[in-house]
Amino acid sequence: MSADDVEILQRKKILVVEDVTIVAMDIKSSLESLGYHVTETVPTGQEALRSLDQTKPELVLMDIMLEGALDGIETADIIKKEFDIPVLYLTAYADEEMLNRAKITEPFGYILKPFHERELMAAIEMALYKHNMENKLKKLAHYDCLTGLPNRALFFDRFAQSLKAAKRSNHTMAVLEIDLDDFKSVNDNMGHDGGDMLLREAAKRLSECIRESDTAARLGGDEFAVLLTNLSAPDDTDVVAAKIILSLGSPFLINRKCCKTGASIGISLFPADGDTEETLLKKADIAMYRAKEQGKNQYLFFHRTNS
Repeated sequence: MSADDVEILQRKKILVVEDVTIVAMDIKSSLESLGYHVTETVPTGQEALRSLDQTKPELVLMDIMLEGALDGIETADIIKKEFDIPVLYLTAYADEEMLNRAKITEPFGYILKPFHERELMAAIEMALYKHNMENKLKKLAHYDCLTGLPNRALFFDRFAQSLKAAKRSNHTMAVLEIDLDDFKSVNDNMGHDGGDMLLREAAKRLSECIRESDTAARLGGDEFAVLLTNLSAPDDTDVVAAKIILSLGSPFLINRKCCKTGASIGISLFPADGDTEETLLKKADIAMYRAKEQGKNQYLFFHRTNS
């Protein structure tokens, strides 16, 4: 990779959506002189959506008055719902009806044409900053601060969505409730800092055992949960559960000391064990406690504990 390629990668990427070619070229020139990288200039909303998939910019400069099937407001609304990319409107008009319509898409600002480069840069940097702060706040609200995994709130949100999808597609899904064995002794012997280090490493190992389409979450303390979705067969869950047992049962190196724990896992299946979040989680919890009672460091399916 050349020095020029590296320099381009480090610049903030912006997509320009403007249907007047000379204006689009002028905006591109201004952006590049300000140090941004223009991924593409496109004249329509349809081409903007295509470009987002391919170039993945950090911000979209969107002309409100676009020709074609989608105007700028309609395109921005799709971007808001389907992409995590901020939109900054460009407009030569500021009538109340149009602005009220545009507000619904929650844009990150407006720039009235014509504009000075300093105004353009200030608006872009403010939009990028606002978007970054919103993402940080979302992460604080939905992710566990210690492990970085989804927290209880996000887990139940994904649980509800996954269950709806499983019912629509008639696919099997699995809920795994996971409790680390003898975690209290780790805290007692290595202190809370050592316990926190083990939890972080356990979360990392857990994430490595599942697909990107699945969810691993920390519910609290040393309790974790996993959602396995769109399973080809219930037996697929055995493979994942065995992998988790092996991974979490391997020694942890904490503060240069070797310690060992394990995991007890309870599993419930949709539709075999129920069709509501409450029922599936309760049955996974019952199976997990039975796994502990039967010697720990193992997994049990709810229906197998009752056979």
